[in-house]
Amino acid sequence: MTSPRSASIPASVVTRHASQLDEIQAFVAVGQTGSFSAAAALLSKDASTISRRIAALERRLGVRLIARTTRRLAITEAGNSYLARMGAVLEEMANADAELSARGDRPQGLLRISLPRTYGRLWLAPLLPRFMAAYPDVQLDVRFSDQFVDLVSEDFDVAVRLGALQSSSLVARKVGEVRRHVYASAAYLRAHGTPSAPREIAQHRCLGFAGYQRSAEWSLRKGRQRVTVGVKLAMHTDDSDSLITAAAEGAGLVIATGWLVEKHPLGGKLRPVLPDWEVGEPGAIYIVTPTASFLPAKVRVFIEMVSGALRR
Repeated sequence: MTSPRSASIPASVVTRHASQLDEIQAFVAVGQTGSFSAAAALLSKDASTISRRIAALERRLGVRLIARTTRRLAITEAGNSYLARMGAVLEEMANADAELSARGDRPQGLLRISLPRTYGRLWLAPLLPRFMAAYPDVQLDVRFSDQFVDLVSEDFDVAVRLGALQSSSLVARKVGEVRRHVYASAAYLRAHGTPSAPREIAQHRCLGFAGYQRSAEWSLRKGRQRVTVGVKLAMHTDDSDSLITAAAEGAGLVIATGWLVEKHPLGGKLRPVLPDWEVGEPGAIYIVTPTASFLPAKVRVFIEMVSGALRR
């Protein structure tokens, strides 16, 4: 995550430091190879560019680093001192780059994951032990919430989200679809009859999510057909598990996603009502990351495992 201090650095300062690094690299290359032409070949530049950069470095430092003659060049005493220190600095930078590149190639470190509560518990939590066994150098910090957390400010590496995504700078990969139908238990349908058309749902006891109060409108679609039905709710709650349990025990009709019915312990008691009709528009399952560039190996392998499992 970018800190406020680094984010406020003016572009002119960044450009100036980049130019100074180019000057130092040119001088170290000349000092190590012994000639402008060899340094130019090493840095894939022409000799005149190398000469200009070293001249700029000498002007900036106010010190002669290289004594030039028509036949040879020699590093001055001040130049040798500067060469030793700057050579060590560039070597340390190269080592740091190599170390980070190696870390990026091997899954390791802390992986912070945000998962939706019910979907994550039913579908994703069973995958985590397999992931941990495959990548023992990765430590997991998994948070379950139906709230969309801010991945950047809360320092999450990856999230799984359901439904429509708001426009943002995050990178989303669609890995599945979410479809909803009306369900009821076989016992309820035997006792109260099975609706043969969407309008008949209004004659039945219905169960819904909190926020609808005592009545709600259920919108069903089949192809281009759209039907909105006003229903009275015999029960409304903010807990999907309770709704499925109530419907499975014969309390009434409920709207549920296929993934919830399939994985719920009591889902086997439910039957689709009007199976040709879906409720609302189809949603989607997304894996979301703050960026698509330079994803650490720990994030890449998590995405591969989860997306593969969900697509199957």
